[in-house]
Amino acid sequence: RIERDIASAQSNTQSRIRDKQEDKNQLNDIVQKSLLTDSKWIREERTSNAKQLDQRLTFGFLQTEAIFGDSNPAPKARQHPLTWRVADFSPQGVPVTLQGAAKKFGHFVPTDEGDDARKVANWKKDVNESHRHFLEDQEAERQRKREE
Repeated sequence: RIERDIASAQSNTQSRIRDKQEDKNQLNDIVQKSLLTDSKWIREERTSNAKQLDQRLTFGFLQTEAIFGDSNPAPKARQHPLTWRVADFSPQGVPVTLQGAAKKFGHFVPTDEGDDARKVANWKKDVNESHRHFLEDQEAERQRKREE
């Protein structure tokens, strides 16, 4: 009977040691997961704070910026050389258009406005062809006048 009690006590002790080790392992897993999650949210908070600071600085700059007029002409920069659309931001990074303000202040919903380059190229081709016809007509008129 004593041997059986000793064996039972040893098995209970080993079971408790195993349970404590499992608890330690689970605790370590929880700590590791929480550290990963915390570092993720710390990065997110830094990114968010940087964006908010940029927005505040831009908003402050807009409050002190002179209104576009004779003394402060509106920027004429275009999105690219073959478009008539104004660039969304001034060279100083201040939003000039509604789309630029939406991008800067976080309310931007992208829309597909298409690319104007193809339209401009087609228009230029049509204008060149029309001008060529005009020049041919003028030359024909000169020819007729010479023949008279």
